[in-house]
Amino acid sequence: PNSTQLTPGFTAWVDNDGEGHWEVLQKQYQFTSEQPITASTPNANSLYGTSVAQSTNNLSLLVGSPGVASGEGAVYVYRPGGSVPYIQSNELSLDTPETLAYGNSVEFGSQAWAAAGANLSYGGAGYATVLYQPPGSTDVLQTQLLVAPDSDFSVSGFGTSVAISKDEHWMYIGAPGANKVYSYGRVDIPTQSVQYVADGVTATFPYRS
Repeated sequence: PNSTQLTPGFTAWVDNDGEGHWEVLQKQYQFTSEQPITASTPNANSLYGTSVAQSTNNLSLLVGSPGVASGEGAVYVYRPGGSVPYIQSNELSLDTPETLAYGNSVEFGSQAWAAAGANLSYGGAGYATVLYQPPGSTDVLQTQLLVAPDSDFSVSGFGTSVAISKDEHWMYIGAPGANKVYSYGRVDIPTQSVQYVADGVTATFPYRS
């Protein structure tokens, strides 16, 4: 409550930031509306803006539109536009049978990994996708399609909610119809290479990982 009594520029010492650390916070000016963000091709009943997520470096914005394309849904990707806050750079859709309501939920972990839900897909069982933005790129790629890992394909609404930890090592997918939350851990595969010295005769070489 005391924060409402501070004027912009004032600082406050906080003894616990929620992770056991202290910090000093400086009050900033309140948010102001600069310019509305819209789809490049607005569609009636698209439910544009049902979900919104922004990367921590402010270089990417995801906006879910689960009603577009006759209900299949889409996720719009935006990048900074210079004179305007954001301009649309891509539109993500799922080329997967029985897709419905893609973009009902979106979430950025930090600035590389994100997730999006399509909770009405596959007869209500639901889908979710893993999204990745390569470093230095404004492109957001769909890298993995997820369904309930325990093969619970009841009307669970898998993908109704999505969350990613700030270190982007953990992801959680909600399926309220089944009263479940699924957790996923990121497994990084290091870049590997192997070199052989050829003798001009041998055509094959054994390799053991």
